[in-house]
Amino acid sequence: MSLTSLIFLCLVLPLTLAAYYGVRIIGGEGVVAKSLAKGILLAVSMFTYYWVAAEYLPLLMVAVLATYAFALVIDTTQGVTKKLVLAVAVIASVAFLVYYKYTDYFLETLQRFVPSVQYEPLNLIQPLGISFLVFSLISYFVDVYRGTIKADRNLLNVALWAFFFAKIVSGPIVRYGQMFRPDEDCPARPCLDDVSSGTRRFVIGLAKKVIIANTLGQTADMVFALEAIDTPFAWLGALCYTFQLFFDFAGYSDMALGIGLMLGFRFEENFKYPYISKTVGEFWNRWHISLSSWLRDYLYFPLGGSRRGNVYFNLLVVFFVSGLWHGASNHFVLWGLWYAFFMVIDRLYRTYVLPRFKIPSALTWLFTMAVVVAGWVIFRASDVHQAKDFLFAMVGMVKEAPELPFGFFYYADNRVLVLLVVSAVLSTPIVPKLKEHFGNTAVWNIISAVGTPLLLLISMSFILNSTYSPFLYAQF
Repeated sequence: MSLTSLIFLCLVLPLTLAAYYGVRIIGGEGVVAKSLAKGILLAVSMFTYYWVAAEYLPLLMVAVLATYAFALVIDTTQGVTKKLVLAVAVIASVAFLVYYKYTDYFLETLQRFVPSVQYEPLNLIQPLGISFLVFSLISYFVDVYRGTIKADRNLLNVALWAFFFAKIVSGPIVRYGQMFRPDEDCPARPCLDDVSSGTRRFVIGLAKKVIIANTLGQTADMVFALEAIDTPFAWLGALCYTFQLFFDFAGYSDMALGIGLMLGFRFEENFKYPYISKTVGEFWNRWHISLSSWLRDYLYFPLGGSRRGNVYFNLLVVFFVSGLWHGASNHFVLWGLWYAFFMVIDRLYRTYVLPRFKIPSALTWLFTMAVVVAGWVIFRASDVHQAKDFLFAMVGMVKEAPELPFGFFYYADNRVLVLLVVSAVLSTPIVPKLKEHFGNTAVWNIISAVGTPLLLLISMSFILNSTYSPFLYAQF
């Protein structure tokens, strides 16, 4: 992984940027130059996917061609035919996802309830980023059906949107109208400010990933691999994973947004400091925004939202789907139901408690973070049993003192403790606040100018010296 990362960072990305800028600068705003520039990006995107998952590239190319055709038909038909084509397109997309990701899980679950059912596991390996891709395709079909956007007759645009290398592995879920905006020239011709901002955003995201997430992730993995733990170990593992997941995924999103900006695309923010949330509902408005907004617009509202039907049932369905979307395992489903329960509590609190008296925000924040951290334990655990044992250990319910191979501070060394403090600070908007006050000063400009290349060098050294570099959300 480290070699792959370095090749991409030091060779593929610079060559892509050089070729893209060369075409856009020399060719200007001409149609040929724009098409050639997008062709370069599509070629690099397909090469990148081929590089990491060659066997599934032809399958995804067929999916993109089908998406292009379905959208055109939806856009040019009316009435029952339009609805029928939309239904076929959505069902085909869901079936594609279900077959590769959930076949064995559903058959195994069926066998538990009906022991007479016998099956041989297919052990299918899902295409990389399939969950992000399928949700993106569904959003395109539905947006065309609703008239929010027009079906694009330019296959190059559709293919580039689906395959764009900056987002295909771990998202975010970029809707078609967010990449090719009808009221703008997309991609915009890169300007120096965008290139500078995009570069800085990319480097910051890379640092979040390789310096913070990878380091804390190693400790989290060691703790979760222990057969038995006590309360301090449980909290260490839970907190390390809580920050690992955030800085891993937020770091990847920063890199995707940074590359997009360098190339003239402006993607939506995917995280807005979720760990400062004071309610569970607020957390989901700040965490993985591209997914939570997708679930809101394409599932929650069509179910009736808070206006039609039973709002609590609608929330249950949404978070059940959210849990299952993350993985074909019971602990992911439990994680979704965990949030469904607390979203119901959140709604009851806002409806019946908040209008009468207000609980101090410090207490609501502590409660929300307890829910979130416990939720991440369920999310990270290998199964429901490990999640239960881990949560019991966190509240002191340990049957007997475990025999641990090393002491607590072997796992929580100075590096880990410092990074936990740094992670807690960077999980708040303190840096943007400082920029508001000091952003125009010479000292801030010097720190920014020197800090970006220094952070890049430090990140590269971490990549070189580590074999641990998983992208957690690549599995989804």
